[in-house]
Amino acid sequence: MRRTLLVLAAALTLAPALTAQPTADATPEAVVRSLMDAVDAHDVDAIAAHYADDARFYRHPDIPHWADAAKMREELETMFAGLPDVRVEVTERIVHGEYVVQQERYLREDTDQPTFTATLIYQVRDGRIHALWVLHTD
Repeated sequence: MRRTLLVLAAALTLAPALTAQPTADATPEAVVRSLMDAVDAHDVDAIAAHYADDARFYRHPDIPHWADAAKMREELETMFAGLPDVRVEVTERIVHGEYVVQQERYLREDTDQPTFTATLIYQVRDGRIHALWVLHTD
């Protein structure tokens, strides 16, 4: 359950924000920042829009997590229903070419204690996330 929540949280960060969707010329960092806005808004459609149609989702190093975007959406909807006040806080970010590496903490409004944390690597090309790896969880 915890691993599913972590991967779900990671995916949440992968969609466009309500006010701005990524464009093909958006930088990888801008795409991931926009994804974080969509996660905080709990906008599953916006989150999904940040991903390429053939995006891949892994638990590190190469264990597939979701077979398709429909499964990702289903799990995100379940997570938001169970954690209606969850928000993401990025504590570290490194950008290297098409990769964005982030340490993310998922917090509830009623506490500053994280529900969970994860380290994620996003691979961004042409304004969309093409792959996501969850590297570490607490």
